[in-house]
Amino acid sequence: MRRIGTGTKRANSVCRTASALCGSIVVALCLLSSSALARSGLTGFTVDPGGPTPSITPQPNGRGPSALVSGPEVCGLQTATFDVIFLNGFDVQPTGLGTALGTVDAPTLGVTPTIAITYPPPSTTLLNGKVQVAGTVTGSVDTGVQVNNVRAYIYNGQFLTPPISIDSTTSTLNAQATTLDGLTATANVSVMASTGDPGATLATGASVGYAPLPVRLNLASTSAQSIQTVVVDFGDGTALYNGSGLGYVPLHTYAQPGIYVATATITFTSGPPQTAVTRIIAIALTEQRNSICSAYAYFRAQLIAGQVSNATRALTGTLSTRLTPFLQALNSGGSLSTTAAQLGMLATGTFTLDTADIVAVRDVSGQVIGYPVHFVKDVNGIWRLDSM
Repeated sequence: MRRIGTGTKRANSVCRTASALCGSIVVALCLLSSSALARSGLTGFTVDPGGPTPSITPQPNGRGPSALVSGPEVCGLQTATFDVIFLNGFDVQPTGLGTALGTVDAPTLGVTPTIAITYPPPSTTLLNGKVQVAGTVTGSVDTGVQVNNVRAYIYNGQFLTPPISIDSTTSTLNAQATTLDGLTATANVSVMASTGDPGATLATGASVGYAPLPVRLNLASTSAQSIQTVVVDFGDGTALYNGSGLGYVPLHTYAQPGIYVATATITFTSGPPQTAVTRIIAIALTEQRNSICSAYAYFRAQLIAGQVSNATRALTGTLSTRLTPFLQALNSGGSLSTTAAQLGMLATGTFTLDTADIVAVRDVSGQVIGYPVHFVKDVNGIWRLDSM
């Protein structure tokens, strides 16, 4: 683990670096006022100007840790008396913590997931060499989905893939749901790929993103007929777009998380109309945040229980290889549980669709220390710790 420092200058540097690595999606897991940030040593992280005014109450140091029993994991901090958090392990204390953004539990083990493909229907002929696969999934927190080795994205028990390229060799779409502890479920549908004329197509470069999600759709047609009208239904209950030409449709924002079916209908001065459809998933930031916190809770809970092999399921293969000997040595020496309880709370950070750079904070002799924890989604769509 690498200490990132508690001074204003070093903390600002780390925050800028994380933003550069993660792109433009900056997620406030921690809503601290600037004065609270300065006092906690996290100056430079995202501040919610409309949030409540926090206060950090100094607490006496030197208390011994409470019983090392796993429970709800704090997931993002608004205000906190940091030494109370860490000296009391996982327990959410009613005094001195202020308000956490939320708490999560570790994923429930032994829950076999379920999965079903709802689109495309069986025996569909796919004309343009691409398909988005949609369906439903159940499972414990941090269950992932992949279809033909393409990671899917989930919101509220529904999943959607980005466009998957297919050709004449593709006859089946195979979907798999996988839990953090390795249980799986599968579903498949048969399809046929064709090089035939799709007529009209509706496409976007951003079929997946965080809500609110701005999307610019591009409508194309192979018809030589003169266009009379173009109508686009964005699928979210907002006003239809009415136009008279092809190309880019005005930018539309999906304000709420969900899976949406956008439909364009082209009418011509003569001949039948054409219809094109595309799907968009606007995922919920809160759901992704809870998934990484749950994976972290699982990691810590299994370490506290002395179950190193179980704990390393929450890690990527590379990190597991590096940490397993060290964790086993701590376990043999009887200090693994105490070490796990002192790993710190996930407090603030940045997300992309498939990575998260989070800062965990802990108290060391009255000084708040922050250090980075990097998460990635693996090929199965499961959030795992990749470095810390």
